[in-house]
Formats: sequence, structure tokens, C-alpha cells
Amino acid sequence: MAINAIALTWPPSALHGWGVFGTNLLREVLRRGAPKPITLLAMHPEMIDAADRDLFQPLMVEQHQIEQQIRGTQGNVTLGGVHVLHSLGNNLEESTAAARFRGEPNVGFTFFENMVFGNDAVARNAHFQIMMAGSTWNADILRDLGFPRVGCVFQGIAPDAFAPGPRTGRFGDRFVVFSGGKLELRKGQDLVVAAFKRFQARHPDALLVTVWLNPWPEIMADMAASPHVDGPPAMDQPFPNCINDWVRAQGVPEGAHTDLSPTFNADMPALLRECDAAVFPNRCEGGTNLVAMEALASGLPCVLSANSG
Repeated sequence: MAINAIALTWPPSALHGWGVFGTNLLREVLRRGAPKPITLLAMHPEMIDAADRDLFQPLMVEQHQIEQQIRGTQGNVTLGGVHVLHSLGNNLEESTAAARFRGEPNVGFTFFENMVFGNDAVARNAHFQIMMAGSTWNADILRDLGFPRVGCVFQGIAPDAFAPGPRTGRFGDRFVVFSGGKLELRKGQDLVVAAFKRFQARHPDALLVTVWLNPWPEIMADMAASPHVDGPPAMDQPFPNCINDWVRAQGVPEGAHTDLSPTFNADMPALLRECDAAVFPNRCEGGTNLVAMEALASGLPCVLSANSG
């Protein structure tokens, strides 16, 4: 079946995983010139890089037109001849706003970390003609659950941006350790802080540079379960203050750490080239750890967990 148009049920962004995935997908489709891309949920311009805002402007206009056309419509909205990609998270659920859209066909695309599913997980998603996973681990679980058609597509990185290159000397002659990803227990920032505290005690010139912005700060509360740190960051403070204060409270000395949240994805290549190594002790990944792939592509030696996605 020829693909005339492809629609996303999540907005692109420069600040988190699903958003960067959507951004890269839209860029590639636009570069190829086909199929026609459509976004079904409103973008947040302040969360998109300036160059992408210009590139996506026609998509924003069309999305607003679609929104106006279906305003007041009850029930599902069917888009004839459009492949609709639905973003599914843990328990294979999607937002109510996204779930109302129906395509020809419907594709469920998922990254999940929690292996506990409701008894209705397969029946609830039976309208998807195929389920696509972001890792072989996720794909194997979907097959075990009983989904009849399962595929796997790995995320890619932008090789023209994420590549080794010269430094500007932004951090002087410090030994710079990078850690990225939204702060939560699953991504293991508690392990990074505990390990770096010991490393820095032996190597006072070491600097920990982080980009740990979490657009859903309430998730950070699960750090309370870690035996390696003293509670989660304060969720009533803005980023990066809450991260910097939290790391300091764990005993990392002043001047040995800085969080650079928010850093847009387009600015990450330059930052990664200023670093000497990266650490990703993630406890679980539903995908293939996009930030780690970007660090590897930039030429950084990386300490990586060998688990899950």
C-alpha cells in the first residue's frame, strides 16, 4: 500500500524523547518530500528549535485548521487514506485527545518500561493494524502478549550534527563527565551522583555536566526509593535550580557540577563535544537510549547499562 500521508498523534519537541523522535521523523519525511506529514496535536513553539519552527510552520497552520474543523465533533475522527501513528506508553495507553483519531491504517508505536499490563491491553488496542516497538525487547514482549503483527524500528540520530569535532574550551581543562535524560529513578541519576561524588573526591578537577530536565517533574518523586541519595529534588523549584541544589545536597562540592537544563536537542552536539566521557546507568529503557546514541556518535566513551532496550 502506497503511503500518501502520515500523521503523528504527539507533538514534536526539542526537550524530551518522544518529542525528539517526532522532530527527527518529521525532518526526514520533509527532506524526502513524501509522504505528506501531518501533526494532529498542537505544537508548543517555545519547546521547538528556531530552525524547526520555521520548517514546521506549514504543519502548525494545517494542524490548527484540522483542530477548527473537528471542534465540537463527537466520537472518533477518521482520516481517510492517512497512516496514523499513535504514541503508546506504559500499559500501552495513549491520551484521550490522541485516541480519537483513526487512520487507514492505524499504527501503534510504543516505548514502554513497565512490564505490568492490564488484562485488556491487547483487546483495547485491537484497532491497530500493526504494533511497532522502539526496541527488540519491547517487540518480544508485545508478541508474548499476543499481538498478531509486531514490528521493530530503531530510532536514529542526525549524523550531520552528532559527530566528533573541535572543542571551544568551554569548561577549560576540567575532566568533564556528561549525563543526560529526564531525572527519574529509572534513568539512574542517583547512581551517577553517588559514583561521581566518589570519583571527584579522587579527581578534584572533574566536572559533572548534566541535562536532567524533566517536563513532568512529579515523576522525580520516585527518587525517594533510592538508597543512594537523600530523597528527590524539590519539585516546587524551577530547572535547573532544583537539580543543582539537589546534587549539592548529596555532597557533591560547589563547582563540581552544573545542570544546563533546558538545552534544546539542536544545541546538544556542541555541548557533547566539550565532554570527555558520558555515563548512562539506566535501570530500564523501552527504546535504545537516544541520548546515549547521540553521545556515542559524538565520539564520547560511554558507560552504558546492558539491559532492557
